[in-house]
Amino acid sequence: MTTPSFQRIARSIAQQCNVSVRFSGDGASTDGSTITLPQLDQVTKKDILLGYLIHESGHVRETNFDIPPDTSPFLNALEDHRIERHMCNLFRGSIEFLTNTWREISAEMLESRKNTGPSDAFESVSRYVIYHGQVKTLGRHTVSDELLDLLAEDVVQNWGDILDDLDSFLIKSKYTASTAECRDLSDELVAYLSSLQSNDQGNDQSNDQSNDQGNDQSNDQSNDQGNDQSNDQGNDQSNDQGNDQGNDQGNDQGNGIGQQAKPIAAEDLEKAKESLASSIESGELSDDLGGLIARKVEDVIQDSVKRFGYAEALPGMGARPDLCLAENFSIIQSAESVTASVGKVIKQLFESESRVKSSVARRGNRLKTSKLSRVAVNDPRIFDHRINKPALDTAITVAIDLSGSMSGDRAEKALAAAYGLAKAVHATRKVSCRVTCFPGVTSEVDQIVPRNASPSPAMTGLEAGGGTPLIGAIEDALLELEDVRENRKALIVITDGQIHQKTAQIVEEKIGNSKATAYWIAIDVESIPITGSVIHITDPSTLGEALLTHLKNAS
Repeated sequence: MTTPSFQRIARSIAQQCNVSVRFSGDGASTDGSTITLPQLDQVTKKDILLGYLIHESGHVRETNFDIPPDTSPFLNALEDHRIERHMCNLFRGSIEFLTNTWREISAEMLESRKNTGPSDAFESVSRYVIYHGQVKTLGRHTVSDELLDLLAEDVVQNWGDILDDLDSFLIKSKYTASTAECRDLSDELVAYLSSLQSNDQGNDQSNDQSNDQGNDQSNDQSNDQGNDQSNDQGNDQSNDQGNDQGNDQGNDQGNGIGQQAKPIAAEDLEKAKESLASSIESGELSDDLGGLIARKVEDVIQDSVKRFGYAEALPGMGARPDLCLAENFSIIQSAESVTASVGKVIKQLFESESRVKSSVARRGNRLKTSKLSRVAVNDPRIFDHRINKPALDTAITVAIDLSGSMSGDRAEKALAAAYGLAKAVHATRKVSCRVTCFPGVTSEVDQIVPRNASPSPAMTGLEAGGGTPLIGAIEDALLELEDVRENRKALIVITDGQIHQKTAQIVEEKIGNSKATAYWIAIDVESIPITGSVIHITDPSTLGEALLTHLKNAS
């Protein structure tokens, strides 16, 4: 690829027609108008350069360059994560290039860390944010466990065990929506680290003062006793007491400033609950007192999740749904009837026009002048023509609304419908299915069943809550469907329709400008603000029949 090729790609991604690309040095950067990439002889693979290009183009497109990157020490790292989250949602094809680039960068960092040893205080935190952020905020596994462990050790060596607190900052960074918000979070992290430094200084001062006081006091006491033996004993004993008391007081005073509670490990909480239960059974605790303590333990769990928001506080938070959510067996049971219902009519539901192999016909239509040479060589393909015939050749995306208004029965019905539909489609050749939910567990929209993958029953453990990022969910679905090879593309949105009229208009306009056909499955509601294909159901087992009836009426 040449420089003009990279420039065209950058301008397309950044939506800026005046962006230029140059090759210099061994790093990548941009000032908003010029993208600098590593020299071609510095990079062995084209994919790595494309990853750099996509990243820097994302900055041109989204970063506010009125806020200089050196405004706050961690701004650049947090902004990098925000930009890549946005680019991966906007351009699904960019994920592979960015992942390959970060693998290369991480390998170089591991080599550098082994050669140079631990980094200084602020640099250790900066590296932790950059590389652990790949896992915590982007959900990527591009960094080796060896490097992650080394960087964590560097932080602990410089600051003590503050890893949980740093992780909480990384979790917060997942929800930043602008350069200014990244700057504010960076400033918050700087203030936190500064408070730790002041605590250390306070500890040193208080320890020195307490040691001096202890020595003076012990000397006075021992001199009053009047004999050498008692002086020795008194000095030894009182020195020890004075030093211990002074050290304890100084440490307590120094450590008492700005300390935050650490999240409690899930297994410790489970042990505490089991201990309480056994105490109640043995009569050591009354039911009332045991219940009170159990509620307090639960409060601690919820507070920890609210403040830190990740799986160490409570299993299943912030991790992949198909790995850690508890299956809901009542939903799985209900989904079986959905699978049976949809399976019976799947051919009628998702059949489309499919191109078949050419064949020689006895009669052809008008000859194309470009093919007349075939007459001279008696080529029978002059009468070849390809025909379309009905066949299964469809890509489906199911988007599940899990906003707060879907809580309870509606969410259970939506999950049963989605899980049952996905199972029926997965068992059918020439039809592929992908399932997403909004809001997601870890982001605005989460993919819970990748295309062509077998749906996991753990998806039935998802719970409703939060807002309704419908526009983001539709954009995500349409972008992904745009790249699939299937001839027909269908989007099925399962929702209660609790959305603003303006949002509905925007969404329908986006769908109208795409090649996808949308079907809205309205759960337990009489009307939703959508003018397109709406199918109302109250029982998930009737989904197949309801879809088929709607298609027949529409035709």
